[in-house]
Amino acid sequence: MNSNDIQRSLRLLDYDSYEIRVINSNRPFIPSQLIHSFSDLLPICQQHDAQANIYIGVNERNKINATKEDIDAVNFVIIDLDSERPDKNQPANQQELDATIEASEVIADFFVTQGFQPPIRAMSGNGCHLWARIPQFTLTSLEMTEQWESKVKQLYQQIKSILPDDLKQKVWIDSIQDVTRI
Repeated sequence: MNSNDIQRSLRLLDYDSYEIRVINSNRPFIPSQLIHSFSDLLPICQQHDAQANIYIGVNERNKINATKEDIDAVNFVIIDLDSERPDKNQPANQQELDATIEASEVIADFFVTQGFQPPIRAMSGNGCHLWARIPQFTLTSLEMTEQWESKVKQLYQQIKSILPDDLKQKVWIDSIQDVTRI
């Protein structure tokens, strides 16, 4: 666990509150929490370091277990790249991770050619995430949220189409357009 990386991630989001979910399949259910600062988050990370997955809601929300109607705005498009590997129960090896990094570079170049800033890359367990900052898009209705999710789904399809065939076989792009999941 690197507390500097955690603090930088929270600063990048720069919200008043953050929904935190701790997921550990070997322990009893841990309820989601709403925190307001790095000093709230650090003890949670320390308590569960190397024992659980900790998720921070990337989309702006102001309550735990948010529904689509509770998401206030979208500030990022997140691309989740995972390595395709024979045994999903085994962690990715270096060659498999390298393929996700290569695919992330292709996608980052695509964003730049479309006039966006290069996305931020973060390593995940078996691949990497790209966080593409976009101008804040306020979600004022369920209909608007569903339209947003439909557009993001189309973007994922376009991103998948730009990958070279060899990378398409090595990398899976998880479609995570559901605003409550991000």
